[in-house]
Formats: sequence, C-alpha cells, structure tokens
Amino acid sequence: MNKTYASLVKLLIVIAIIASFSCFIIGSISAVKKYYKTRDYITTTGTYVSHKEISRDTDEDGTNVTYSVIYEYTVDNQTYQYEGYISGTPPFKIDKVKEIYYDANNPKEAILGGFDGYQGNIFAIFFGFFFTITPIAFLTEKEPLKKVLTGIVVICFIVTFAYFFIEMFKNANYFPIVFFTTIFLAIFIKSRKYRQQRL
Repeated sequence: MNKTYASLVKLLIVIAIIASFSCFIIGSISAVKKYYKTRDYITTTGTYVSHKEISRDTDEDGTNVTYSVIYEYTVDNQTYQYEGYISGTPPFKIDKVKEIYYDANNPKEAILGGFDGYQGNIFAIFFGFFFTITPIAFLTEKEPLKKVLTGIVVICFIVTFAYFFIEMFKNANYFPIVFFTTIFLAIFIKSRKYRQQRL
C-alpha cells in the first residue's frame, strides 16, 4: 500500500512539474512574441476617461468586481481609446494616467506599456518556474544542487511575498496570496529540515 501511495505521489508531482513547466514555456513564448510585435511601437500617455462595472461575484471571501477602464491617447491630433480591465475587492485604485504603446501605422493597435502590458506573461513565467523548481528542490538528493534550488525557491518566495504584500494595501484580494505564501514557505522550510534530519 505504501509503495502504491508513494508511486501515486511521485506521479502527481511529475504531472505538476510538467504542467508548471508548460505554463512557464507558454508564458515565455507569448512574452517574446509580444515583445517582437511591439518593439517598434511608439510610447505615449493615456489619460483616464471612464470605467464601468462588467461583473461582480460574491462569496465567503468577499466581493470581487471587474471593471472596464477607458484611457484616451492622441496621435496626430486624433484621439483614440484603449480599453483595459482591472478586478479586485472595492474600493481599489484606478490609475489616472497609463503609459501606452501604439503602432505608428495603425494607432488603434495598442497595448499598455511597461509591467502592465506583460503582467499576465510575467505571472505565468514566474509561477510556472516557481512550481517547476519547488518540487524538484524538494525531491532531489544531490546536496550541491539541492542547496542551489532551495536558495532559488526561497528567493522566489521572498519576491512573491514582498510584491503581494505591497499590492495588498491597494487591493485586499491579495491578502489570501500573502497569507498562503507565508504558510507555504513555512511548510517548505520545515519539510526541508525534516528531510535533512532523516538523512
């Protein structure tokens, strides 16, 4: 029974690693494609115009609202609009100004600049990498590799915690992420110590 259970756990871990690595690859490819598509785009400033509620979901964790936010930008004395989306637990901040990249040959074709434009890609890459390397760091028996991977995992935890801790003050939806990141880090460190004591 124990062997069957151990085999099942290993299989699930392998599946998790494959899924996480796939997320990492997809996010990376998407980010590279977006970069090459928009690297010649022109930078301008978009000004907040309006927003409207698109959806509202309420559960035991509170109310999550998604808004459509409209920003205007001007190219050659012609005004264009960019529609972005934000979601979270109200009240939360809506930026009055956003950096926007647009295609000089087709100004209607635009994306948000900087981190905002790659936010989805960055999350996919980061969490894909994180959940790929964490189980490998936990399972590996090679001490030098184990130390390196464990260090990378801890750094990922700290970066994740720091980012969402800061964002938590803007959007209460991030509180569960901060909470569970802290719990996960404590469990990871405790499990590593337990495994070292057994060796």
